[in-house]
Amino acid sequence: MKIPFQGKEVEGKKIDFSTRKEDFNEYLLENGTILKMKLVVTQVIELVGEKNPDGGPAYFIKSTNVVAPLDLP
Repeated sequence: MKIPFQGKEVEGKKIDFSTRKEDFNEYLLENGTILKMKLVVTQVIELVGEKNPDGGPAYFIKSTNVVAPLDLP
């Protein structure tokens, strides 16, 4: 599959993965609501022949945000 990367299209290879750990971040809003939020990865694509700034493999990540507001105290 072709992935746009730094102004060009590069070959991408889908990488299977399993979730090791997912935690929520919690934010206290001024109205007293606690907002819980986490990013969940849905797909990982390795960019074939590309490297990140540290020299390791470059990845394109698809993700979604999950938000869980808690009731007011």
